[in-house]
This record gives sequence, C-alpha cells and structure tokens, in this order.
Amino acid sequence: TKESHWYDEIFRGKAYLKPKLLSSDLEQIKLFYRSKGFLDPEIKASIDVIEGKKARVQIIVNEGRRCKFDKIELSGFKGFNPPFKPEGYQHSGWFDFTSPTRLEKAAANYFANRGHPYAEVEASYSLSQDSTSVSLSIQATPNKKAYFGPVTIWGIDVTQKKVVTRELTWERGEIYNRSKLNKSRENLYGTGLFALVRITPESLEAKPDTLPVKIALVERKSHFLSMDASFATNPNYDLTTDISAEVGHRNLFGTGRKLTLRLTGQFQLFSEFRNLKNRVALTYSDPYLLHIKTPLYTEIYFDPGNRSESEQYRIQRTGIKAHLSFPVNSVATHRFSFTSEWVDIYGIKSEEIAREIKVSKGIRI
Repeated sequence: TKESHWYDEIFRGKAYLKPKLLSSDLEQIKLFYRSKGFLDPEIKASIDVIEGKKARVQIIVNEGRRCKFDKIELSGFKGFNPPFKPEGYQHSGWFDFTSPTRLEKAAANYFANRGHPYAEVEASYSLSQDSTSVSLSIQATPNKKAYFGPVTIWGIDVTQKKVVTRELTWERGEIYNRSKLNKSRENLYGTGLFALVRITPESLEAKPDTLPVKIALVERKSHFLSMDASFATNPNYDLTTDISAEVGHRNLFGTGRKLTLRLTGQFQLFSEFRNLKNRVALTYSDPYLLHIKTPLYTEIYFDPGNRSESEQYRIQRTGIKAHLSFPVNSVATHRFSFTSEWVDIYGIKSEEIAREIKVSKGIRI
C-alpha cells in the first residue's frame, strides 16, 4: 500500500481496496518498526468512504517503547573456527526485534558449512528491568557430523555425466559443507548449458552419517540462433548500424564445447545507404582442455573490406586469436594469448605505397 497520485487512474487503472492486502501491508509496517528497535508498535488503518465509490486510507502508528541492544550470549559454539559472529549488532544501537529468526538461519548455516547439517539453533531475547535494553541469546546443539554420500543426477539427455561431475566442488566421503553445494550450483550455471540447476541433500530427516545428494537439471537447447542490431554516430557518417547474426552449438557431443559462426555487417544510414564493412568469424571454446580446467577460446575471422569513395583500395584481413586460461585460485588466473593477422591491400599496384598505407593504418608489417 502506498500513497496514490491523481494520474494513477490514467496510467494504471483503478486500484481497488482489498482487505487482505491492507492487512498484509499493516503487518509489513509493523515488522519495519520492530526492525528499528520498537518493541510493540501499534499499527492501525482508518478508512473513510467518499461518495460511496472511493476510499481514503490513513495509517495510524503508535510507536511505543524503543529499545537498545545490550549484549549477546552464545552457547554451543565452542570448538568451531572461525568463531560465529552475528552481523549488524552494535552496543547501544537500536535492537532489531525481527533478527532472532534470521540469526537462527545464519547459525544453522554456519554449522552446516562445518559438517553439522543437523544442528539445532534457538535464538531469543530478554528485556532489561526498565525495558530499555535487550540481551540476545543464541543456544545451539551441533549434533553429529555428516559426510557427502553418493550423487544422483537427473535431467540430462545430451550432456555427458562427467561434464556435470567435474563442476562439483566436493568428493564422496568429504565432511559435509553446504557452501560447496552453492558453489557447485554456480559452476553449473556458469557452463551456460542449463536453464535450471537444483542441488539438494536427501534424507535430511533421517539424519544419516553420509548424505546422498540429488542434482536436478534442465538443459538448454544445444543449437541456437540469434540476431541483434545496434546504432551509433560516426564522425564520418550521419548514423551507422551494426547488424549481426549468430548460429552455433553450445554443447558439442555433450562435452560442453561450443562452436559458433557469427556474421557482422556495418551500414551507413540516412544520407546514403551503404555497406561499410563485414566480418565472418568462427569461434570454438573448450572449458576443459586436456580434461583439466584450462578454458580455451579460439577465433578465426575474415574481413573482406570494402572500397570507399575516398580510398580507392580495399584492405582485406584474415586472422586467428587464441586465449588459454589457467585458474590459480578463486581470484587469480594466468592467461596466455596468441594473435596473428594477415593483411592484403587490393587496388594498389605499388608495393611501396601499399606498405605506407599499412603503416598509416597501424598495421604491423
């Protein structure tokens, strides 16, 4: 619910008063005030009906007592490193009365990232005698340790199983770590092969010593076709447009390798419609060259060049590019690049003049 404007009916149509929606909004307002340190704010709505057709809603807030944060007590966290540190709490700052539920989830996640997915956590608060400050208590029972069990993969028809398993950040028998599930999910989305990735531990209710993991996937179509256009100003022309079309296969033989053919053309618009330049590029990428994570990207391109009115010659370019990456850790990567280009000039008979043109265009000889 928010304040309406005179133009809302013109652009959005009429907004009807819905009691359930209003009740939900009042609850959200109450939670907002509780998150700002107000112990028990009273939120009410006053509705005035105008001419039997319109309603004016007035929100009435009685903030009540506001409390500051005093201290926090932790129980059951001994022996775990690094120590659990609840964020957002500052002595004498306003206490967030909605935080216990959030802290319970954060603490449970803390234990799950350290091999204890069955931890039980309870967060509660207590008021001082004068009800001006609040003490927070988090009591935890880690329960037994668990380990990664077998992996079951669902939903792959084209993709080979090894393409999925090589993106997983854990091995069977390792101590369970929930963050590794999240990182593996990011890795699988990063391949570009899947529209949906779900990784969930099974049999949590039974609390087994080894947790089996289920991976449910929805594959994207292997073949793709796309087109796009962009417009830009140019100091030599009124307006230009770049039009490109791309066709390719993102999952060759189910291995995650990608092959793409891209056609690009640039055109002058308005004062004269003319083709300025074109390029054909064939690209190939392999995310796991030699079966280790060393992404390889290669591109072979051909630019036939166009003869302009001011320059009575044509520059044709053929080249190849290659990039090979070696990830060192999560933040550092070594990258090796190779580029080679062959340039031919047509329309100039003199080799000396052709050489001068290459130098003026910044073409390495």
